[in-house]
Amino acid sequence: MLIVTLEPPHDSRTGDWFYRTDVPLRALAALPDVYCVEVNRLHRHQAQLTAHADVLVLNMVCDADMLPLVEYRRREGLPTIFEINDDIDFVQPWNPTYRFFSDPQQRELLRTTAAACDAVQFSSHQLASRYGRLAQRLAVFPNQMPEGLPPPAPRFSQNFVVGWGGSVGHQADVAAVVPELCAWMRAHDDVRFAVMADEVMRPLFAAFPQDRLRWEPPGTMQDYRAFISTLDVGIAPLQDTGFNRCRSDVKLLEYAAAGAVPVVQRLAPYEATLIEGLTGFGFNTGEELVAALESLHADPSLRSAVASTAYKYVITQRVASSRAQDRLLFYDGLPHKPFADARPRFEVFADFAGATRAGRHLRLEFTLFERLVFEALVAGLQEQFGSTALTLLSKAAALAPDNVDVLIYMALFDAQKRRVLEQAVQKVPSSARAWLELGDAQFDEGDARQALLSFQQAMALAPSYALAWGKAAAVLARAGQHAQAECFALRARALSAAVDLGFSDA
Repeated sequence: MLIVTLEPPHDSRTGDWFYRTDVPLRALAALPDVYCVEVNRLHRHQAQLTAHADVLVLNMVCDADMLPLVEYRRREGLPTIFEINDDIDFVQPWNPTYRFFSDPQQRELLRTTAAACDAVQFSSHQLASRYGRLAQRLAVFPNQMPEGLPPPAPRFSQNFVVGWGGSVGHQADVAAVVPELCAWMRAHDDVRFAVMADEVMRPLFAAFPQDRLRWEPPGTMQDYRAFISTLDVGIAPLQDTGFNRCRSDVKLLEYAAAGAVPVVQRLAPYEATLIEGLTGFGFNTGEELVAALESLHADPSLRSAVASTAYKYVITQRVASSRAQDRLLFYDGLPHKPFADARPRFEVFADFAGATRAGRHLRLEFTLFERLVFEALVAGLQEQFGSTALTLLSKAAALAPDNVDVLIYMALFDAQKRRVLEQAVQKVPSSARAWLELGDAQFDEGDARQALLSFQQAMALAPSYALAWGKAAAVLARAGQHAQAECFALRARALSAAVDLGFSDA
């Protein structure tokens, strides 16, 4: 079996990538006759991989071109699974993904894509309870730790080190307990506090005794594990929000695996994992957090005992290799044609530029092409007119002239938007996204007839996508064809309603 996981455009090696893509694929690839590839949506060869994978996992990929891909794979007898690992309807404004998911059309597209797939997998039961209605078949695969965890490093410091590491998405969570933490720290001269986070969060800790505050910038997962291995206690504050209730319990696992005592918020993510006094301690308020820290500070034997039992819990029950078979059985249980020998296809992919191979696991890293496209997208977000982005994309287009994604991105910044998009649909007529963008450009120029034809092409390629039907309805209404416009609008509303789970706007 050849399993491919497709990730959305990003250039990071954060926890989401590590626990939801890298760790499970490496564990699957250790099983007999299983080959695994992880690839980014920006990769020039991603279409080849996603079309020929025996099993394809779309990890939070929000892209209209996934809809015709899913239908193609279903006709070929190849199952596609969508993964939801965040509550997209309740992303906090300070979260890096907020700008994207604050757009209701993007949230609807993600739900539409999930519903179109053969199955949906989730990182938590809370997510499954919220989004499970989208799934024909569903499974919950909680985060697991990688194989070969080293034993916890001994602590030599005479001080008591408490710490936290995480993304800016936790800004409000940490801020909620800072006053109590600061007061407690000032009352104990031997307490040190360590943070691994972006500089944007440093003002939260301005009142801490700075000579006892250790700050480290974000790094790789290896850097993060080295950081938490220096802690006596790791804390995990979480405010009671919709987004946080659907997070995973991985923070407890990370602390425990590193030999730090986890002290975590008593909230849904930790309900099944936190066993008070065995796998860690819980708290509801800042005062309760300080009380737990005080007990651990006063009793080194308690610290040692809980750290030991928490570590044993992780290595015996939460290691990916022990759960890989469950995931494989779920994939193999989906309707599919007999799988061909995966090895020849895997060997072809292993020869691609940027491929990093470890046994039957393959990761396709950015080459110059993908780097140019990614940097262009970043520049486009930062610039008003996107001249730098257009220059970078032009260089990328020279490397891969037939890449439809580059042409679509170029159209965002090119004054000749329609011309560029016409090239895109000529090169890749199966791109629903390109037809939609072309229809918008034609409509903006007043060419309603051609715009309608483009939207109809998108509707044919992605018949479950409400946006395509709605755009066609708008063109018809502008042309005075109200009866037909209403038919299309009714279809758009029905498709939207089919994936509307009744959540309020994020």
